Amino acid sequence: MKQKSKLKGTEIFIDDDYTKRENEIQKKIRAIGAGEKRKRRETKVGYKKLIRAGEVWQWNEDQDEFVKKPLRPKENSKNE
Repeated sequence: MKQKSKLKGTEIFIDDDYTKRENEIQKKIRAIGAGEKRKRRETKVGYKKLIRAGEVWQWNEDQDEFVKKPLRPKENSKNE
């Protein structure tokens, strides 16, 4: 687990901490993310979320689908 960062950018994922249901959800999310990347769209995949075109899509367990979440504004690091 300490060296899993070396797998970044490959098609290999470490899922040993997930339940069977979580693995199924992550598999769906990765498939959608891969499709978006093939379309040359900037995409990031996270735990139960997908970030594409500056929009955050969170997996909703109750509805069993993605729900668009508003982005939090970046905090200004300068003290005013």
